[in-house]
Amino acid sequence: MHTLSIDHGAGNMKLFGDCAVLVPSRVAVVSGETLSRVAGLHTTRPPLRIRLNGHQFYVGDTAHDWGRPVENLDNSRFVTGSPDTIALTYAALTAYMQAHGANEMDNVAAIVGLPQSALTEDAAKQTAHGLRSWLRTEHTWHADGLRYSANITDVKTTSQTVGALFDYLLDDAGEYIAARKAEFKREIAVVSIGMNTLELQVTEAGTIKQRFTDSETLGVRRLLELCDPQGFYSRGEMDAALRARTLDYKNGLPVWASEISGRLEQRWGKALRRFARVIIVGGGALLLQQALTTQFEGREWIPDNPLMAVARGLHKFSLRR
Repeated sequence: MHTLSIDHGAGNMKLFGDCAVLVPSRVAVVSGETLSRVAGLHTTRPPLRIRLNGHQFYVGDTAHDWGRPVENLDNSRFVTGSPDTIALTYAALTAYMQAHGANEMDNVAAIVGLPQSALTEDAAKQTAHGLRSWLRTEHTWHADGLRYSANITDVKTTSQTVGALFDYLLDDAGEYIAARKAEFKREIAVVSIGMNTLELQVTEAGTIKQRFTDSETLGVRRLLELCDPQGFYSRGEMDAALRARTLDYKNGLPVWASEISGRLEQRWGKALRRFARVIIVGGGALLLQQALTTQFEGREWIPDNPLMAVARGLHKFSLRR
């Protein structure tokens, strides 16, 4: 059985198993004709084209330059298996298989990290059942005209914050890191700042402290909104400019940082000073590193790759189990 962790991020789709895969979460419907090279002008390399159920989607970095953007952040996409979500999943699986020189995978056990807002008491059962109904099956699709297949036989769900926690506590073999094992019995906080949400979680000896748990749409998308208040660009286009370092966000960053700090103070208050460790992951960890390290007074831990931390931690957790 092949074990694979999946982090369905709104900014990036991440897979972790024998290798790590990151695909920007940009999907666009293929529509109309495209131009060939024109003298005097340049064109970007075409993004991956995924074909499924008679429809075609561009997926990846330049998708919004080539087709009609699809930007769906509603949690129902996990339940129903929306076409854009499936196309993004197939794009990530394609990249993973290409890294192994294969075009098919059999007997895959997947552990999927989801935002906490999709796993509340009211939503968790429906989310888990819905996700399994479309993900746990034999999949066949075409990527840039080539056929790929993956037979996913087992699907388990958990929160993205769980992945962040175990990325800190466990080594690559799924064993506790000796110097950190004792901290598991104490209060450990997780701050996950993704594209869509700010996720907060505190655990003690593996038990969630419910009053410290939170999920708000204060992720990197909020910074992008501050930089484009009139909505001239798609979120994907703004994200691409941010990654290319061509987006001027110097005026929006302090406002966003204040909103994040305010939410932490509102939810945790003075209690944040008692946490043994504060784990900070997600793209926002890179953008807000200076502001957050000041707030947590040296108790923070930012992994070497905060973008892949959740997927990597979920994989370590699956090995532990």
